[in-house]
Amino acid sequence: SVISPYWLENPMVVNGSDDYYLWALQFQANSRFALNSDAVYIHRNSTEGNLSFDLKKMHSSNEEMCALLENAPGYPKKKLQTLKRSIVFKFLYDTHQLKLWDWFRYADKVIDNAIYKFTVLFLKLKKK
Repeated sequence: SVISPYWLENPMVVNGSDDYYLWALQFQANSRFALNSDAVYIHRNSTEGNLSFDLKKMHSSNEEMCALLENAPGYPKKKLQTLKRSIVFKFLYDTHQLKLWDWFRYADKVIDNAIYKFTVLFLKLKKK
């Protein structure tokens, strides 16, 4: 099976980060991917609305994902620590809870975020 057996045997309870969880496991396993440009699935908001907009619920789902990854065979502890720091930084940033000290404490994530945003901007300008 292409899908990680660990993902199949250890499902998430808190909805939201299940695909993120699958991707983390698939990348760790060096799975091969191919692009299918056909629209095979159209995402619909749940009866609760788009979960991505519920920052607290998404954060809770991300925390559950990290807890599951901690027990995933072969998932590197260093990669997990980086992921956890990224998730906490993003939650604090998105919920406007970053304090002055946090900008220094998460300086690596601030830099990662800036690089990502400049890359996206560059790619958008390049397409024009």
